Amino acid sequence: MVKFKKTVSLILSFIMIWSCTSDYIKVKNESAFNQYVRKLLEISSRYDFELLNNDSEKTNVNDFDVNLLQEALSQNNHDDIKEVFDMAGYTNPDVIANLIVELNMVSIAFAEDNPEFSNYSEEEIEIAMVNELNLIFDDSQFMSRSCASTYQTARERCERAYAFSVGVSLVVGLFTGGVGAAVGTVVATINGANCIDNAFHDYMDCIQE
Repeated sequence: MVKFKKTVSLILSFIMIWSCTSDYIKVKNESAFNQYVRKLLEISSRYDFELLNNDSEKTNVNDFDVNLLQEALSQNNHDDIKEVFDMAGYTNPDVIANLIVELNMVSIAFAEDNPEFSNYSEEEIEIAMVNELNLIFDDSQFMSRSCASTYQTARERCERAYAFSVGVSLVVGLFTGGVGAAVGTVVATINGANCIDNAFHDYMDCIQE
């Protein structure tokens, strides 16, 4: 039985980072939520997540210019988003900026088309999105598979969890304001890199067993 314990744990931390409760929030427009979450995942599938490689030791939120990123997100400014990740030592800041701009555009469209969600609290939005993702994820796929196929699945789960976590941060920020969107995007990026790194080390441990 193949288990990528470190990777699964980090992916689950992605999904549950925003909520300490298992409450189910029923939203009025479940179809819109479902389409939004699936669009985030579709966008992530088009990117190679080697883009999260970082040659520096900057793995703390304080290493990022959060204020610049928040302003860049509010204007969906590709160049400023790129600058933030370039300064933080990422080797592919242009591609990261492309991805975040795409996710941000989808989040802005969702917020504009569904203004009723502004009536929900930050926690309710987060829980509703986590519930939606839980309908899509199936971590049983990490069990009883070869090392190689499990590694590929683990990477895909890391990538999807990253896109989802950025989306949560962006859409919550749009409805509630503040710098939460920028902070959440930075945290998601750091966790995304760690998740993929853990998947690789889990794979190496697996083939040596």
